[in-house]
Amino acid sequence: MLRPIRLGDSSKIVSALTPTYGRVKLVAKGSRRLDSRLSPLLESGNELDLVLYPRPDRDLWMLGDASLVRAVLTGGNTLNKLSHLLAAMDLADRLLPEREPVPEFEALYRAWLDYWHKTADEGQAGLFFALELALLEGAGTGLDPTVCSACAQSLLGADRAGVRASEGDILCTRCAPPQCRWFDADGLRDLQVLAGDFMSGGPREWPRLEAATRQQIGRLLHEHMALHMPGYRLPASLYWLAPQREGRGTNR
Repeated sequence: MLRPIRLGDSSKIVSALTPTYGRVKLVAKGSRRLDSRLSPLLESGNELDLVLYPRPDRDLWMLGDASLVRAVLTGGNTLNKLSHLLAAMDLADRLLPEREPVPEFEALYRAWLDYWHKTADEGQAGLFFALELALLEGAGTGLDPTVCSACAQSLLGADRAGVRASEGDILCTRCAPPQCRWFDADGLRDLQVLAGDFMSGGPREWPRLEAATRQQIGRLLHEHMALHMPGYRLPASLYWLAPQREGRGTNR
C-alpha cells in the first residue's frame, strides 16, 4: 500500500503497487467509517492481499476486499523509521508508471520492505539512499561511484571524487573540473557500498552515515533525481527529521 487519500466523508482512494497491474488507484468505499474492517489496513507500507475489479475504461478501479500479509508497524514505529518508509512509498507513488506492471520495481520494493523491517534506526538513511540509487539504475539514469565517468579509472580506495549532478558524473581528481562539488573519502566509500547490487542481498548491515556524509549523498541524489526523473519531488516526510540536525549536517 503506497498512499491513502480521503474521498468524501466515508471512503478513500488508495494507491497500491501490485505484481499484476503495477501501480493502481482504487476506490475503497466506506473504508473511513469507524466500523470498516478495511480502515486500519489501508495505510502506507502495509502489505496486503487485494481483491480488486479492473475496469480499463475507468480512471479509478474498485477495491472489493483486502487481507493483511504484514503490518508496517511490526517493523518499528520510531519517527526516523516511519519517515523513511513514507518517503519510499511516496517515491513509488510519484515515479512508477500507472497500470504498467514493472516486475523489477515491484520486486525491488518487496526487497526494500524486507530490509526496512530488519534495519535499525541508524541504517535508515543509508537504506533509503540505496533505494533511490536502485530506482535511478532501473530508469537508466544510474550513478556509478566505482569508476570515473570520463576516463574509467577505478575510484575504489580514492581519497576523493568530483561530482556533477546535472550530468550524473562522478569523476577522479584528474578529470574533475575545479568548479565541481567534492566527495571526501568517507562519503565516496559509503556511496559505493549503497550503490551495490540491491537485489543480490545487499550489505549485512546498512552503514550508519555521519551527518556530513548524509548531506553529501542526499544532496547529490536529490539534484540528480530532480533533473532526470519526471515527477520527482523531495518526499515531505523527510522534513520531519529536520529537528534531528547535527551541526551543519542533516538527515537529508
